[in-house]
Amino acid sequence: MRSQRHNGPSFLRGRSGIGGFTLTLALTLTFLVLVLGLALLEASRLEMTLAARDSQRILAYNAAEIGLERAAAMAGSQKSPWAIMRYNGAALTWQTATEPIYNGNQICRLFTNVDVGGNVPATYTVVIEDMWGNLYTSGTYRIHGFGVAGPYSRHATFDAQCVTYASFGWLTNSEGGVYWRSGDVVSGWMYTNDRLYIAGSPVFKGKVNSAASSVTYHSSYANNPVFEQGLYLNSPVVPMGNLVNTNQITLIQTKASQAGVVLPANSGRPWRATFNSNGTVLLQRQQSNGSWQNYQTVTIATTNGAFYSPENIEVSGVVKGQVTLAAATGKDIIITNNLTYSYPASPATVFQDSFNLQNPLFTDKMGLIAGRNITIQPATWNTFGSDVYVMASLCAVGGSFSNYYYTSTPLKTLHMLGGISQQTRGAVGQLSGTGFLKDYKYDSRFVTEPPPHFPTIMYTYNQWRLDP
Repeated sequence: MRSQRHNGPSFLRGRSGIGGFTLTLALTLTFLVLVLGLALLEASRLEMTLAARDSQRILAYNAAEIGLERAAAMAGSQKSPWAIMRYNGAALTWQTATEPIYNGNQICRLFTNVDVGGNVPATYTVVIEDMWGNLYTSGTYRIHGFGVAGPYSRHATFDAQCVTYASFGWLTNSEGGVYWRSGDVVSGWMYTNDRLYIAGSPVFKGKVNSAASSVTYHSSYANNPVFEQGLYLNSPVVPMGNLVNTNQITLIQTKASQAGVVLPANSGRPWRATFNSNGTVLLQRQQSNGSWQNYQTVTIATTNGAFYSPENIEVSGVVKGQVTLAAATGKDIIITNNLTYSYPASPATVFQDSFNLQNPLFTDKMGLIAGRNITIQPATWNTFGSDVYVMASLCAVGGSFSNYYYTSTPLKTLHMLGGISQQTRGAVGQLSGTGFLKDYKYDSRFVTEPPPHFPTIMYTYNQWRLDP
């Protein structure tokens, strides 16, 4: 008899291969699901890592921006060149940079590793770079902001242009209803927070800004003004306030006390400064009987260029050197005769179109800052010839620039090189043909190289850059 192998119940016979396949498939699918899960987990982790890195990069950039904005706020509040600003009551420290990024310029490490605050894990550092080498005047500065968050750092910069009152060819808060007339020629940047008053065909060679929406034209004249670089109405108001605040006049007084000249009080009587072509200035004070007593002869080159008078002061002569003369708050500066530079010998040469203001021999500079008014007032109108010359940047803090003899004849021409800033425009002549015609030429050197210690009105910012 043949023996037979028992293969189990009949309903299982022939299905054992299918069961093995099912188990294998289940294991395979489980493995794939596990791999996919791990992949998704890794992708999620990577995404979180990248997001964290992006977040830190953004925090670093924001920290750099915060540092820059803090520096800009500091400049806006103090309104002075960075070299003479103070932080926490102390003067800033400057040094020659050794890092290639600063090209050997003078730098100030203003803030170092300052926490952003608000539990934000980031810090900023700010470095001020002097781009022009004008530490004790004014010019262009590059502000560097460095932000750090975690392992990431970002570097952002912007350029800050120091705008002084000498930057303007003409600046007024109010035009005082005084007209520009035919025969008047003005160059340089002209800006008024008021409207312009036009009678005839004056010529404006520079850009003209007015905060008003229109111009007032004299009804008795055929009006055809020339704006060679355009007239821009509805311009923003320049934050002039009182032109120069008391602190800025005090700053000039402080500079004068350090290495310049501070004149003593004179019982309310005026001082007189007569400039000489040899680089000296004769200082005299008026006596109680009206006579003038010699006080001191100063060589300008031995000073820092700052002169301060607590009284009214008369000025005239030929300036050789660089000087800013300030009269105290509420005091006047009186120009009693021509006030010119030592080069060239003939002042008329400077007003020729062919004259190069960047001539290396043309280095003299004069700034006049009066706490109240600046007035042209010679002994008599006939003290002057037909042409009168004034070379200086003028700033009448609480008042006006004017001509004491604005109603006098014959008509003369005032040749003015520099610029005029005043609270309210004063009269230098009348439409009827008295006083002065105006030939105002802007001294373009003053954009970046104003007279020493000249007050700053604001900063302008441009060329914001972020390193990749």
